[in-house]
Amino acid sequence: MHRLYECWCGGENYDGTQPCNFDWVKHLREECEKYNVTFCFIETGTVFIKDSKTYLMPKKQLQSKMAYKSKMNLNEKPIEWKLCDNFGDKIPKNKLYMPLSEN
Repeated sequence: MHRLYECWCGGENYDGTQPCNFDWVKHLREECEKYNVTFCFIETGTVFIKDSKTYLMPKKQLQSKMAYKSKMNLNEKPIEWKLCDNFGDKIPKNKLYMPLSEN
C-alpha cells in the first residue's frame, strides 16, 4: 500500500489561469490534517479568491508571501532525506550541512 506524505498546493499562473479559491485550499489542508499528511501552500496564483473577494497578484514573490502569511502550512511528518555521495554511500548526519534554527 502506498501512502501520501506531502501535498503541495498552489494557484495557477500566466495567461488564462483558473482562479484559486481559498476555501478549496482550506479543505485540502483539512484533508491532509485528517490523514497526517504534510501540507504546503506555496503560492496563491495570479487570481486568488478569499472571502468572496478576487485579488490579482501577477508577481510570484507576492503570491508566495501571501500563501505563507495564511498560516495554512502543516508539518505533520518531517521530511527525511537519504543523501548519498558520488559512490552511492550514505552520507552520515554529522557530515551534512545543518542550517541554524529559525527559533
